Amino acid sequence: DRGLGDRYPRFGVHTCNWKIDPYLDTLRKIPRMGYLDTGIDSDLERMREIFPDTRRAVLYGPVQLEGKSLSGLAADFRRIAELAGPCDLVLADVEATTGDERVRDALRLAAELDREFLDGHGARGAPGAGGAGRP
Repeated sequence: DRGLGDRYPRFGVHTCNWKIDPYLDTLRKIPRMGYLDTGIDSDLERMREIFPDTRRAVLYGPVQLEGKSLSGLAADFRRIAELAGPCDLVLADVEATTGDERVRDALRLAAELDREFLDGHGARGAPGAGGAGRP
């Protein structure tokens, strides 16, 4: 990974929704980390501190999306926004059994957080690259 990071102007790592904590110190050795994703159970705040200029993404799994209550989903999304944001929220591998209404709920919650945080009324500001659709 370091060799590729040396060779290309930006380099990214996809973790398949893993808990990234054991790898953070090793990954920080990669120059110009352009993208890094992780699972929701990772230390999101530490990831943001170590990679302030990296485009970060949190993968939200299909089991959580389908099985959580609406309030549980909202709490998870807020936690992601507060600890990892600005970042991408990826609804990874949505199953055919997940209802359309649940997907619409997730999109609505993410849009509400996006507006809240981009307008500056959310949790403390965080370094990193922001952008549309990023809590």
